[in-house]
Amino acid sequence: MSVREGVVSILDFGAKVDGYSDDSESINSAFIAIAANGGGTVIFPAGLIRISETIVIPESGIRIQAASSYLTRIKPLESFTGKSIFYYQNNREGNKGLNIDDGLFIDCAGVKAHGIYVENGYDQFSMKNVEVRNLHPEFSGFKFVYVQSKVGVGQTILLENCFAEHGTHLGDAPAFSFTNYQEINLIGCKGFGNRANTEELINPNLNSTCFSFIDCRGVTMTGCSSAFSKTGIEFIAYTRSAIGLTVIGQTNEKIFGNALFTDASIERTKVSHVTYHANRAQNGGGAFHLNRLELSTIYALNEQVNLSESCFTNTIYSSAIGKVSGRKRNNTIITMSNYRNDATTFHGTLEIESEENTNFILKNASQPPLRFSYKSSGDISFQKQDAETLIWKDYFKIVPSFANDYTGLMIPYRTAGINKFAQIKVDKQDSGGLGYRNLIIPN
Repeated sequence: MSVREGVVSILDFGAKVDGYSDDSESINSAFIAIAANGGGTVIFPAGLIRISETIVIPESGIRIQAASSYLTRIKPLESFTGKSIFYYQNNREGNKGLNIDDGLFIDCAGVKAHGIYVENGYDQFSMKNVEVRNLHPEFSGFKFVYVQSKVGVGQTILLENCFAEHGTHLGDAPAFSFTNYQEINLIGCKGFGNRANTEELINPNLNSTCFSFIDCRGVTMTGCSSAFSKTGIEFIAYTRSAIGLTVIGQTNEKIFGNALFTDASIERTKVSHVTYHANRAQNGGGAFHLNRLELSTIYALNEQVNLSESCFTNTIYSSAIGKVSGRKRNNTIITMSNYRNDATTFHGTLEIESEENTNFILKNASQPPLRFSYKSSGDISFQKQDAETLIWKDYFKIVPSFANDYTGLMIPYRTAGINKFAQIKVDKQDSGGLGYRNLIIPN
C-alpha cells in the first residue's frame, strides 16, 4: 500500500488504535496525503480509535474502508473539540465520489458534535453500515447541509443500513438531517430520536425527530425505521418547494406524535408528490399532521390524519372516516372496510369517466347485479342482469329528450301476465283535478 497506489492505512501515518492514544493527527495526515494524490482509499483497521479533534475529509474521491461496524470503532476523548466526528469539507464543485464501505461504529460519547457532517455532498456519495450512537441531544448522527458554492444543491446520496441514536431521552436535533438536497435514497436506515426504551419517553414535551428533510426533492425511503421520538419523518419547505417523498416498508415504534409531518413556511412554497405506504406500527405508529400538502397519497390506515386548510388534491386511505379531520373538501378520502363496516366510503365526489357508455355495477349475493348506465346518447338507465342470459335489461330509465305530453321517465310494469316497459305520459289538463294532471302509461 502506498499513496501513489491510492491506498493507505492510518497505521502508516502513526495511528496506534489502542483505545486510549490520540490518533487525530495521524488520521488527518492520511486524508491530506490521499487528497493530494487526487483521491483513493484510507483504511481504518479493527480496534478502538480515539480522537481529540474532528477528522476532516478535504476533497472528493476519497473512500473509507473499515473492518466492520463491530470491529472498527471511533470514540472521542474527553478533551475533544470540533463540531463533528467526521467532517466532509465543502469545495467549490461539490463533494463527489465519497464513500464509507463495510461499516463503521461511531460512539459520540455525548460530546457536543455531530457524528458525520457533510457539506455539499454531490454525486456518488454513499455510506453503508455506519452506526452512530450516544449523540448529544442537540446534534445529529448524519447531517447533510448545503453551503454556497458552484453547485446549487446537494444530490445523489445513498445511505444503506445506517443507524443513529441520541444518548438520552432529551433528543432535540434530528437523528438524520438533510437540507437542500435531492435524489436521496435511504435503504434500511434506522433513526432513534431518543435513547431506546427509557422511562422518560412518556414525556409529552418531547421534541425529537428521526428523519428530517428540509427543502429536499426526490427522497426515497425503503425499509427504514423510526422509533422513540415525537416525529418519525418531517418533510418541510422553507426556501423552495419540497417535492417528491416516497416511503415504502416503513416501521414505526413508539412514535408519540407524528408518523409524518409536512409544512411550508411561505406562500410561494409547497409540499407535494408525497407517497406514504402503510407502515408497520409497534406500540404507537404516530399520526399524520399534514400542512400545505398537495398531489399526494397517504395510506394512513388506522392512524389519525389531520389535513390543514392549505391541503388539496390529496388521496387519503383510512380505516374510518372519523380518523380523518380538517379539510376533507378538495381532497379524496377513501374509507376501507373494517370490522364495523364492510363497505368502502368515498368522501366527496366519485368520478368515473369513459369514452362511450359509463357503467357502475352493484352486486348483492342474494340479488341479480344492478347496473347504473350513462349512455353516450344521454340516456340514464338502471338495469338488472338476467340470471340465465346475462343480458342487461332496463329497470328504470331517464331519457334526455321527449315529445310533448311525455315525461322523461320510463318504467317497467306488468299487466295481464306480460312484462312491459314504457314511457310515462302526461294526461290532459285538470285530468287529476283542478290544477293537476294524471300520469298515464299504455295498456
